[in-house]
Amino acid sequence: MERKTAVLEASLNRVESGRIHGGLKSNLTSGIMAEAIQKKLQSELEKYQQMQKDVSKSMSARHKLETQLTENNIVKEELDLLDSENTVYKLIGPVLVKQDLDEAKATVNKRLEYINGEIQRYETLLKEMERKLDQHREVLSSLQQEYQRAQGRPVGKV
Repeated sequence: MERKTAVLEASLNRVESGRIHGGLKSNLTSGIMAEAIQKKLQSELEKYQQMQKDVSKSMSARHKLETQLTENNIVKEELDLLDSENTVYKLIGPVLVKQDLDEAKATVNKRLEYINGEIQRYETLLKEMERKLDQHREVLSSLQQEYQRAQGRPVGKV
């Protein structure tokens, strides 16, 4: 009888030990997965933040171009008020140099075309960047949910 009790206790200990070790193994595996997902999440978050900085820089550049566009439109309007008898001067360094009115108008028109082209280019670039940011947000959201599942937390809407 004592022997049966000792054998039963030994078997029970092995079963309990297996459950404990199996549980530890399961926790260890999910912990390693969570850590790997967390590293990937951190890496993706850094990429996302860099993309946001790039969008900000592009928006600043576009804003600067819009300011230049406004200034050049004012110059064009002023030049349109002049007739061929008026004298136009161009500032080159510290020196004012006489310039032909038609040449000044042509220069301002070329500058306006260039600035408008650059603004269009930046708008296209910004739309593409916003599209990529949206895709990246979705990736981050799914990684965050995956990380929460790996940690055993209930997954909520992010």
